[in-house]
Amino acid sequence: MDRDEIEQEVKRILHGVRKRGLQEHMMAYMLHANDHVVDVHCPDCKSLLVVEPFPANNGYNVYCECGKCSGAFKGL
Repeated sequence: MDRDEIEQEVKRILHGVRKRGLQEHMMAYMLHANDHVVDVHCPDCKSLLVVEPFPANNGYNVYCECGKCSGAFKGL
């Protein structure tokens, strides 16, 4: 997927969801999963989001400095 397709997919998946930081969190994961540079920033602390695989390689942790965009995608 190219970046435009990723942005459209994130918008489609999150249609109607208004949790602050969720769109950025998912966008960072999708960019990483599609081998793009993650250049997404937290809307609160403005830090660059980081995507790291879990040691057992069964998911990913996405986080920022303040924790608003932090969470995990497990069992992937």
